[in-house]
Amino acid sequence: MGNAEWGKLLLRGEQSMLDFPRYIAYTIPLMGITYTEVTLRAFTNGANAYTDRFLVDTGAIDCVAPAGRLRELGVKVVGRMDYELADGRQVAFDYGLVQIEVMDRITAGRVVFGPDDAEPILGVVAIESAVLKINPVTQQLEKRPVSLLKGPPRAPRGIALDFPRYIAYTIPLMGTTYTDVTLRAFTNGAKAYTDRFLVDTGAIDCVAPGGGG
Repeated sequence: MGNAEWGKLLLRGEQSMLDFPRYIAYTIPLMGITYTEVTLRAFTNGANAYTDRFLVDTGAIDCVAPAGRLRELGVKVVGRMDYELADGRQVAFDYGLVQIEVMDRITAGRVVFGPDDAEPILGVVAIESAVLKINPVTQQLEKRPVSLLKGPPRAPRGIALDFPRYIAYTIPLMGTTYTDVTLRAFTNGAKAYTDRFLVDTGAIDCVAPGGGG
């Protein structure tokens, strides 16, 4: 499988108002190609790291890295999912969970076990959760000053510079939606916290009670 087929891993959103923000994000591509240095670490052995030059792809949901490098890190497969490639084919790939370090910011997320010759990809979920953005003029990845736990009540200035996020925050869910969510720490997966979570498409990160005093 050539690198060209990985340039837009899982890029297509469903063309419906139920998933309009995702559809917009995946159908307005970047003007050019952007790369950045990314470091991945396994939660079971954070001392080891895999650092490479990743393609910044706002059309990809998940990160992608060569399967061999992920196995060397000790990243464990936690699931398998169907992904749509740029040529329209749907292919099932394993994925794991890793710590992601980019531009001196740390986040965590899903990484696809790609072919060993696959070009590493930094997906949009990691970009958002690390509070980063693409500058459409310079085509460089930049830090955002703040993250959002709630979408803005009105359209921000310069919406053309950040159209996917603007759409996500200004077309709210119709009503209030809740779902059961279970959280587990990577250091002790035997323990779990399960609760009824508010589904908020205007929030980047999940929020849960910290506990303690």
